[in-house]
Amino acid sequence: MASALFPNLGLQEALKLAIGKATNPVTTFRLFQNDFVPDSTTTLDDFVEANFAGYLPATVAAAAFGDPVQSSPAWVSSVPPLDWSSSDPTPQTVYGVYAQSNDGTLFFCAVFDAPITLNMGDSMEVDATVQCWPR
Repeated sequence: MASALFPNLGLQEALKLAIGKATNPVTTFRLFQNDFVPDSTTTLDDFVEANFAGYLPATVAAAAFGDPVQSSPAWVSSVPPLDWSSSDPTPQTVYGVYAQSNDGTLFFCAVFDAPITLNMGDSMEVDATVQCWPR
C-alpha cells in the first residue's frame, strides 16, 4: 500500500494527539470505492465509502495499536490487522482506505498500490501501519 497521506485536517488532529488534547482517540477505518488521488486539501466529502454486503467500518481504539517503534521511519501498527469480507453477489472495487478520528475528522488516507475487486466470499486484510518519515 502507498504511504499514508495526512491532509491538513489530519495534521491538525495529529497535533491534538501529540499534545494530549485529543478526546477518546478512537480511529475508524473505511474503504473507499472512487478512483482519485488524495492531496493536502482532501476532505471526507471526497471519498465514496464502500457499500458491499458484509462491509462495516473497522473501529480501532488506541489500545489496539502496538508500541511505536523508533527507527527511520518511526512506525506503529494495529494489532491485529484490519479485515473485511464481502457477501455481495455484485463485485465492488476499492481503491484505498481512509481513517476518521473519533470526532469525525479525516485523519489520514492511503491509496492501494493496485485496486482490489472483492467478489462474493472474498476477504481482504490491511495492515494499518502508520509511519513518520523525517524531512
